[in-house]
Amino acid sequence: MKKFIALVKFDQSDQEAFNATLPAEWENITRLKNLGILEKVYIAEDGIRGYTVLRGETQEEVEKTLQGFPLYPFMQTELVSLMPVLPTD
Repeated sequence: MKKFIALVKFDQSDQEAFNATLPAEWENITRLKNLGILEKVYIAEDGIRGYTVLRGETQEEVEKTLQGFPLYPFMQTELVSLMPVLPTD
């Protein structure tokens, strides 16, 4: 499987709707992590940007995974394919 990083910018203009979606988002993250699809999630200290490392066979597959995130309507994403640099990657 290939690794991808999703560069995310969150639109929090509707803070109430955004916050209401967070419990479902964390459940989805846990599920994807348990399936080995999601490797890491990082949120910048500003709370507006995030970085998610995902695994998938193709970029299209990973894009579909991102579209399944409950917060997806609040996200602007850029998906970047990663290549291993170290032998352990």
